[in-house]
Amino acid sequence: MSSESYGQRAISDIGPSHVCATAKAGLGDRITWKGDDYVYVYNAGNSQISPGYGAVLSAVSGYSVTVSSVTEINECACIVKNATATTGDYFWGLTRGFVAVEANTTDSLAVGDRIVMGTNGVHSASTTATALVANQRIHGYMLDGTATAGSALAHVKCFL
Repeated sequence: MSSESYGQRAISDIGPSHVCATAKAGLGDRITWKGDDYVYVYNAGNSQISPGYGAVLSAVSGYSVTVSSVTEINECACIVKNATATTGDYFWGLTRGFVAVEANTTDSLAVGDRIVMGTNGVHSASTTATALVANQRIHGYMLDGTATAGSALAHVKCFL
């Protein structure tokens, strides 16, 4: 990766839409692109991750992620924003910024809803009390609303 140091952030010539089978940056590298923060990760799961879907950490390595989550209590490591992250490829996962998130098939999202990870990368609405009881981590705030299985704009802050 060609980059220059500027304070704490790297300036990169590889944009966040880059998805590749061969790493073009170091796992865990970070960039800020148009005000959004990204981390370089590897899709170690057995499914592609579409834009708007969240990813959780995989046991493969420290910066390997997967879309699979059947417990609905996993923390959101990052969200795919710009291009589908195909299986076995490296990509820039959004960790903080504005993104259209995909709603759960059984959950509509309203303006002001706090969001948590749902099953298999989708996002669900949660009240603070519910999230704390279920050990769910709130990772975003809805700025727009959508019906079930739709997508709408949110501001997110994932834990990676």
